[in-house]
Amino acid sequence: MATWKVINTTQANKGSSGDNQIVRVEFKVGHTVGGLTGWCGFEADLPDTDGSFTAIDDVTESQVITWVKATLPSNLSVTECEGRAKEEYNRIKAEKDKETLASSQNVKAWG
Repeated sequence: MATWKVINTTQANKGSSGDNQIVRVEFKVGHTVGGLTGWCGFEADLPDTDGSFTAIDDVTESQVITWVKATLPSNLSVTECEGRAKEEYNRIKAEKDKETLASSQNVKAWG
């Protein structure tokens, strides 16, 4: 299962909802197996809100992640984000396996 984390948000005074509306989110998605995690970072722009507004001090990370998932561009789906994180995990795992194999064979890995 993938893990989604907000790295940071950018707020702006804009739109019909009031001050400090979140307009941009930097986030990362991780794929973890056996304590090893591959992370991949992304950015998403959030549209102007219609209707209800949550004050910035009351916004939770879970809410932001829900908003991000709902507004990802067509070329970057939830599946794509999670797939890229899994690819990063596979890359890290292959490196770790290579190091483990080299050390078990008393061989030095040269890149």
